[in-house]
Amino acid sequence: MIENSDHALDSGSIEETRMKSREPGRKLAELIKKAIADSEITNTEYDQIMEQAHGDLVIDSDEKRLLEQFHNMIENGTVKRVRG
Repeated sequence: MIENSDHALDSGSIEETRMKSREPGRKLAELIKKAIADSEITNTEYDQIMEQAHGDLVIDSDEKRLLEQFHNMIENGTVKRVRG
């Protein structure tokens, strides 16, 4: 579980969403999970995640939920963007 003073987030919710997703959603979940494993995300990882999300030109409800969780982690400081 990844925690900060305001939010407790874990990869379990991402994993649950991943299991419900179709293939692009599963790949998106895996990229996010890998990127947040060390609580940092590089610009390259961020770009890969966005490319995966938009690659089929459709963001379904599961992908949208994953992206919202991901962006919330960045916004609240649980995951920090770093150069790379």
